[in-house]
Amino acid sequence: MANIQKNSHEGQLLSFFWITIAKNNTSIEGYTKWTLSGVAAMIAIILSNTPAIIELAGTASLKWSISLLVFSLMFGFGAHISCLSIGARVRSLESIQAGLQSQQGQISLNNISISPQELGEELISPFWGPLKSTMKKNYLKGLSDPFLSEKGMINVFCIQVYLTFLHLLIAAIALFVLVI
Repeated sequence: MANIQKNSHEGQLLSFFWITIAKNNTSIEGYTKWTLSGVAAMIAIILSNTPAIIELAGTASLKWSISLLVFSLMFGFGAHISCLSIGARVRSLESIQAGLQSQQGQISLNNISISPQELGEELISPFWGPLKSTMKKNYLKGLSDPFLSEKGMINVFCIQVYLTFLHLLIAAIALFVLVI
C-alpha cells in the first residue's frame, strides 16, 4: 500500500470510506437478531414436536438437524458479537477523532512534550492482563500504520459478514436434512 498520511486528502477519503462501510453493520445487526430468534424458534418447535418429527423424518435426521441448528446459533451469535464490536469501535473512533479535532484537542496535540512511545506507555498504564498486552501491541502497530483502527473495523466487518452467511447456510442445511 502507498505511504498515505492519515491527514492527507487521500487518507481522509480512505478513512471516511472505511468508517462508512463499518457503520453499515447496524442493518446486519438487526438482521442477525431476527435470524437468531428464528433459528431459536425453529429449535423450540422441533423439540416440542419431537415424537411427530421422529415418525416423519427419523431419529438420525432429527439429531443432525438439531445439531446443525445449534451450530447455526453459534455462528449467528459470533456474527452478533462482531456487530456489537464494530459499533463500539465506530463510536470510540468518532469520539476520539472529534476530541482531537476540537480546538482544545489541537492545542494538546501541538504541545505534546514526550515521545510517542512514552505517551503510549502512559495511555496503556491503567490496563492490565492480556488487554494491556493487546493495547500495547496495537499502539505500537498504530505508530507505523495510521489506519490501523479503520482496518481493524473492516476486518471485523468481514468476519461478521462471513459468520452471518455461515449462520444462514447451516440453518438452511439443517432444515433440508430434516425434510429429506
